[in-house]
Amino acid sequence: MVGTDLSNDPPSVAAPASSELLFDVQVLKADLEVIARTELTALEGESVAATLGDRFEVAFKAGSVGDDGRLRLEGFRIAPVSANKSRRYEADRLLEPGERRESEPMLHATLNLWLDQPLTLIVAQEESLVVAVTCRREGLSSSPQGGTTTP
Repeated sequence: MVGTDLSNDPPSVAAPASSELLFDVQVLKADLEVIARTELTALEGESVAATLGDRFEVAFKAGSVGDDGRLRLEGFRIAPVSANKSRRYEADRLLEPGERRESEPMLHATLNLWLDQPLTLIVAQEESLVVAVTCRREGLSSSPQGGTTTP
């Protein structure tokens, strides 16, 4: 018998290494003028946070990419950055110079997106804004069927 495993143990399968993911997050005005943009790199399962220009902050936890090319972003949050560094009031207490106020998020949700396809959301508050999120796997691009191919 050549190549036969006589043990009762199931064959071991190496767990796939976490993929490096590249995210492009943009905030646009209603006329589609880009007002803030950032590119982030994260591993599957990693939490990330960054500023988008000097106006917004973004944070989320990248999930794992499924076999079908879908990805979940948990706790996706975009909030305005408070630019006022002088003394200001928050609720009923005075903040010290340089101390930051926790901003109310413009958007806080769990997002499901496909690799290489932008997810676009409209956020209407004081002004209508468009939030666009795109993700691709480092070194790979998605095929039309949702699988992956090497470049």
